[in-house]
Parts: sequence; C-alpha cells; structure tokens
Amino acid sequence: MVGVNFDVTERRRTEERLRSFTQELEARVAERTLELTLLHARLRALSTELNLTEQRERKRLATDLHDYLTQLLALVCMKLGQIKRLMPQAAQSEITQTESVVNEALIYTRTLVAQLSPPILQEFGLTMALPWLPSQYSLSVTRNSLLSAYTGDGTYAAIAAPFTCHATFPSGVIPSV
Repeated sequence: MVGVNFDVTERRRTEERLRSFTQELEARVAERTLELTLLHARLRALSTELNLTEQRERKRLATDLHDYLTQLLALVCMKLGQIKRLMPQAAQSEITQTESVVNEALIYTRTLVAQLSPPILQEFGLTMALPWLPSQYSLSVTRNSLLSAYTGDGTYAAIAAPFTCHATFPSGVIPSV
C-alpha cells in the first residue's frame, strides 16, 4: 500500500483569501451601486425642479409681458389714432407708419406671450396642447439647424435646414387688448 500525503493548508488559505476578496468586492459593488442609485434619484429630482422653475419663469415672463408691455403698446396705438384724427393730412401718413410699427410690436409681444406660456397648455395640459399647437402656427424657416414638427397623427417629422420660423396666429387665439 502506497500512500501520498499532501499539505492542503496553503490551498485552503488561498481559497479563504479568494472568498474574502470576493465578498469585499461584492460589498464594494453593492455600495457603489447604491451611491449611483441615490445620485441618479437626486439628479432626476434636480432635473424636475429645474424644469418646474423654467415653467414658472416662462409663465411669470409671459404674464409680465401681457400685463404691462402689451397694455402699453395698445395704449400707444389708441393715442396715435386720436392724434391722427387731430393732425393735418400731411402728418397723418407718418402717424399711420408709426401705428403700423407699434401694431407689429404688439403682435410680436402677443406671439411671445403665447409661445412662452400657451394658454391651452396652462388650462388643459400637454396632452391637449400637442395636437393644438401645429394648427395654431404657420411655420416657415431660415437657419442652419434641424427642426422637428408635430405632424398631427402622433408623430414628429424632421424638417431639413436651413429654415426661418414665423408664427402666425389666427384671430381669437390671442385675445385683443
């Protein structure tokens, strides 16, 4: 009978160290995963807060434009109309041109107000606003970018560059002052 004895002490120590390293590595991975999960949640919360802050600022700016600048421009238009009736015929054409410029500024201001904070978005939410917006704007474009437009059937189509964007509102969309 022949017998061979091997000392397995070193092998068992190595296996134990390997188990220890594996457990330590798994603990580190779990710790880092938890950190990343918490950071992701924090980033999502910050992103949401930033979005809400942007929406509040847009609404505040739109309200300020509507309540102050639009009112002043409408008053200027009325005053120019009164002055035009009192002025001699020669000066009326200059006043008419000035009225035209003020009216353009008024229309532009109303357009900005509607673009910053569309009334339908505020009253009915995004679900109702998405299909409504393309029907309210007439788009034509001149710029070097890519524009995507809502097609009305639930999809977006790419509009190639260059483009210029002009918004046209039908009467009644922006209430007159």
